[in-house]
Amino acid sequence: MNKKPLGDKQAFEEIYKAHFRELYRYGYQLAFDKELTLDCLQQLFTDLWDKRKDTAPIANIMAYLKTSLRNRLINALNKKHMNNRSLDELDDAQFAESPVEGLIIENETLQGHLHRLSAAFKALSPAQRKLINMRYFQELSYQQIVEQTGIGQASIYNQISIGIKVLKQAFFHPDQP
Repeated sequence: MNKKPLGDKQAFEEIYKAHFRELYRYGYQLAFDKELTLDCLQQLFTDLWDKRKDTAPIANIMAYLKTSLRNRLINALNKKHMNNRSLDELDDAQFAESPVEGLIIENETLQGHLHRLSAAFKALSPAQRKLINMRYFQELSYQQIVEQTGIGQASIYNQISIGIKVLKQAFFHPDQP
């Protein structure tokens, strides 16, 4: 896009139409808050239009818009956080963790689940591990397992059922024998 003065309505509309969606995605990835991202974008374009006569043509409009949006989101999130701190003094239940903290907690929880599942899987007999692996990881039917192992179907049902009970016990109640 050629450098056009922002006072040109057509240039302003082209900038808006060409960059709004990408800016929204960018802002949402930073803030994880749809309403806040939309509010900051609206304010960005409103301010840009209001100051169009004082703004020189911008060489890299997308870099300018992203930087401006990022700064607006940071300011809004800081303001929101300060407001939350005041509310927290009244009610600790209103504390909202940041998106990064949420991801860290989610990752730690997932790692704990994987560790417990791995330990639970080790609690199975080798035959149960093999049958559960064939049934649920290789996604074989019971008939295919019978054909590959030569074990009776009733025995396969029984071993897998017992194995699943062992997994549930080890996963959900790891401290109980």
